[in-house]
Formats: sequence, C-alpha cells, structure tokens
Amino acid sequence: MKLTNETKYSTEDLRALFNAVNKHEGAEPRTLRVFTAKVPSWNAPTAFCMVLRGVAWSGSRHIDMGIPKHLLDVKAGIDGPNGIVKVPLLGLDNPQTKMVGQVYMHELAHIRGIHKHKEMQNWTSLDAEYLNGMTVGLKKSKIKKVRNLKQERYIKALTKVKAYKTKIKRDTTLMEKWLKKVRYYEKQ
Repeated sequence: MKLTNETKYSTEDLRALFNAVNKHEGAEPRTLRVFTAKVPSWNAPTAFCMVLRGVAWSGSRHIDMGIPKHLLDVKAGIDGPNGIVKVPLLGLDNPQTKMVGQVYMHELAHIRGIHKHKEMQNWTSLDAEYLNGMTVGLKKSKIKKVRNLKQERYIKALTKVKAYKTKIKRDTTLMEKWLKKVRYYEKQ
C-alpha cells in the first residue's frame, strides 16, 4: 500500500494503524492519501467525527482520508465565532485512533464492492477493539543544518580560481603553439 501523508501526524504511526486494520479486514487499497481535513466554520458540535472523513469508490483501489488537526471545543463565554474554539491536536489518543480506524474500515467496505450505505452498518458501530492502545503521534520536526555560508563561498571561489588558472595555462600553451607555426611560415 502506498501511503501519502499530507498531515502533521507521524507517517509510521498512521501506517501501523492502517496496516492493523488491513490485517483484520483482509483487504488493502493500492493507494491511501491522508490529508488535513478543514474544520467547518459553522456551529458544529464538539465531536471529532464531524470533520473526520473518508472517500472511496466501489471497485476502486484508492482511499482518501481526512483527519482534522483541531478539535472543536464549544465553550460558553469564549470570544470565538459562535463560542467555538479550535484546540490543536497533539497527536491522536485511543478514542480518536479508533474512530480513524472505523472510518477506514468503512472505506475498505466500499473498495470491496459495497455500493450503498444502506447495505452497511453505521461506521460508529464497527468493532475496532483490536485498535485499543494504538496512538498516533506528531511528525518529528526536522532539525535544519546550520550552513557556514562563508566557508561554502570560499570553497566555491577556490574552485573557480583553479578552473581559470587551468584555462589560462591551456590558452597560453595553445598561443605558444600557434606562434611557433607563425614564426615558421614567416621564415620561408
């Protein structure tokens, strides 16, 4: 399965989660894209599942999964729109991981050929107890190397000096060669 991760969550943790579901369900998509789901601006409930979503077509081998980067928290007296505050997720804990697994199971059912939602049970009632204890952390931030620009530029300047010295030496040798030929023909 080719996993394309466009979120802030750890690719290794997401792969482990989806592979556990694949093993349990006995199905696997060819490609899986995980993206950051947009949190709606309307007055939504606090449920994580309101922005968690998946898309797969019957007979297809591709799944798109949208995972939010914020939880919606409705708090009275907060100066957010309609009292909604976006609380950043610092990884997915067990209930949220289970929900992601359940939505993924639902999308696998579409891949297996089930067309209509009427033919499936609700994704919230799918058994995902085997995902207990699984969490998804954030991606580790990459440490940027500090470049020594003076040293890099100095090395580049030395390389250019060496190249031009070689060119000058080659041009001087060619000029001497052709001057010898000119002298030869002037003598005659």
